[in-house]
Amino acid sequence: MEYGSGSAASGAAYVGERAYEDAAAFMAELSERVTGRIQLTTNGHSAYANAVGLAFRHNIDFAQIIKQYASPREGQARYSPLSDHVWTMGEIAALLD
Repeated sequence: MEYGSGSAASGAAYVGERAYEDAAAFMAELSERVTGRIQLTTNGHSAYANAVGLAFRHNIDFAQIIKQYASPREGQARYSPLSDHVWTMGEIAALLD
């Protein structure tokens, strides 16, 4: 977690499975440790959207980074290149359902 100057926040750590219950527990702990409105960005794990909403209600600016990789071309590694797809809000909402 990164903090700006004058931040009254302290971080949180949680080790668990990639399950909703663990995401909810982590976000609940984090919400108890920070003060004021925060900005939070997570990976695209679908459990985070609901867990963040329940823990922070409307007191957060939340985004997810969802990477979509194109098929590798000959001679390239598994994680290259990124596709050129630009996601619409409808496509992102469908992923969260």
